[in-house]
Amino acid sequence: MNTNWSFQWLGPGDKCSVLNACGNFGSCNLYNTLACRCLPGFKPNSQENWRNGDFSGGCIRSAAVCGKNDTFLSLKNMRVGQTDIKFETENEKKCREECLSKCPCHAYSFVKEEVNMRRDRQPGYNTCLIWMDDLKDLQEEYSYGGPDLFVRVTVAEIGTSFFRLVLSPFVTTRC
Repeated sequence: MNTNWSFQWLGPGDKCSVLNACGNFGSCNLYNTLACRCLPGFKPNSQENWRNGDFSGGCIRSAAVCGKNDTFLSLKNMRVGQTDIKFETENEKKCREECLSKCPCHAYSFVKEEVNMRRDRQPGYNTCLIWMDDLKDLQEEYSYGGPDLFVRVTVAEIGTSFFRLVLSPFVTTRC
């Protein structure tokens, strides 16, 4: 019988592996000099903390949403925390409409089921994921193939200089 002990320690593999590393509505990117940034339509909860490299306070909305001038910005290949609502749907339009119909909806993802080529399995279904609570644990360019995330913003925000600076990797989707 072996009575020797071995000590093992496992820590986060990188700065984005820390749970909610950039706080609520903050997105982590391993390839940026500054790992964290706020999602489009959001700003740091504390500018001072962000200047000092403390991103844990996350981000808050720059302007209120929930009107006829809302639209979505598409963030490609994202890791995102737990969804609040999940249901099967026919197409992305129904998913987007469901999010727009709920004022607290911050974002949605439409996950298209891959075509089933095997005869012994039931056909796949498309899934709509909706986030009503704060978006947490976000990571851009997620290497394990995360879904596209459509973040709700107002049309007026898109024309601001802030958006022209941060939208280079993001795509706008008009409702």
